Amino acid sequence: MSLSTTLLVAVAAVLVVVRVIAKQTKGSVVTTRGLVMVPLIMMVVGVVSAKDVIGAAKPADLLMLGVDVILLIVLGAARGASVAVTERDGAAFQKGTKWTLVLWIATIAVRVGVIFADRALGLDSALTSASVVVTLGVTLAAQNWMIFERARRLGIPVASRG
Repeated sequence: MSLSTTLLVAVAAVLVVVRVIAKQTKGSVVTTRGLVMVPLIMMVVGVVSAKDVIGAAKPADLLMLGVDVILLIVLGAARGASVAVTERDGAAFQKGTKWTLVLWIATIAVRVGVIFADRALGLDSALTSASVVVTLGVTLAAQNWMIFERARRLGIPVASRG
């Protein structure tokens, strides 16, 4: 992936994160589409755009990616647990808390930390850079799964459409 493409992907990822955080701060109805579509699209686009880099990655690079993904799943689940889930107009409503914001900052810090760790360990940072979209999709999927499960356990239906 060229430097300009990497920068474009990074800017797009930052914009998605800012939009997600803003939406979570404001709150929104939990919909099946909202829970599934954004993470799924990000994971598919991320894998497709990084497929060449993934295919050429060394085992150590793949191991670091695996560690990154595990950390992001844990942080995504923690963010999902920090979101307030209530009932509004007969459907689940989600609203991020101050802890959700703190965990988003931690998520970003972990992602940046992995980039620095790659360099410090002498690994090729191409995979870390190329996988930013797919890993963002993974962490959002983990967060959304937790929100879905919490709504289900509370007996609050998830809306089919927003």
